[in-house]
Formats: sequence, structure tokens, C-alpha cells
Amino acid sequence: MAKTKTRINPARFDHANNQIVLYKWFAEKAKNPKNKEFKIHAGYIKSFPSYKVVVREDIKINGNQEHYEGLTYDYMREFIRRFEPIETRDAVLQELDDKLFISECHSKAHRYPEIKNWFLEKYPEIVNNGMPTIKKDSEEIQETKSEELQLKKVS
Repeated sequence: MAKTKTRINPARFDHANNQIVLYKWFAEKAKNPKNKEFKIHAGYIKSFPSYKVVVREDIKINGNQEHYEGLTYDYMREFIRRFEPIETRDAVLQELDDKLFISECHSKAHRYPEIKNWFLEKYPEIVNNGMPTIKKDSEEIQETKSEELQLKKVS
């Protein structure tokens, strides 16, 4: 059985604005008359002669964005169970569960970031070093990192 090659449409047609929007990689290849992309591009222009050809801008990636490997919903729950004071533990776990339930109505792309931001605001020590500071008898005692609670910052 032969493998089928996935074909990406190199352009989209914005009929509302009378534009042919090309991907940057396609526009570069279409400059050379020897390439098949040149013929495809010429076909677009022939089909829509009044449309303006626009090259789509590349998506800009934020290089300053922090990524946290291992910061899963299960990790957040376990962190709260271990390091949240007993008096507030159940309330915070309920808050997390409520946020998870509410997030179900949002698109998948928005679910995790909202909950991650809430968790990191509530526990800023995760951002700094992953070691929670717990107040006990007005003394600050740093809990040691356990293997399963280590977070690795991924740049």
C-alpha cells in the first residue's frame, strides 16, 4: 500500500477583501519559473485577476515565554495536598476542581493556560525554584524537593 502524502494548501482566498493570501514558503518557491509552485501561483492569478496577492506573515514566537515541564493537573493536585495548610487544603482543591470544570466549556487551547496561570499566581515559589515555603510557628521552613514534585524549567 502506497503512502499518501499530506498536501497543505499553499494559499487561502479572502473573498471579503479580494485577496489571495500565500504562505511565505510558497511565495518564495513561486518566484522561480522552473518550480511547480510558479505554475500554481499563475493559476491563482488567472482565476482571480482582480485579487491582490498578499504574503502571510510568519507567526512570531515569544522567546521569553517560560515553559514548565511536568506541571500537569495531577501535579497541581498533589502539590496542593502536600504543601497547602490543612485548614485551606480542601477549599483550594475545590477551587482547582471548579476551574477545571469551568474550563471544559473553553477551547482546548485556552484551558490549560488559564489554570496554569492561576496555579503559578497562587504558588509563585514554583516559578522561582520549585521549593515551597511553609510558615510554621512563625518560622519559615523550606520543604525539600521530592523526586516526583521536581519541575524542570524548559527554555
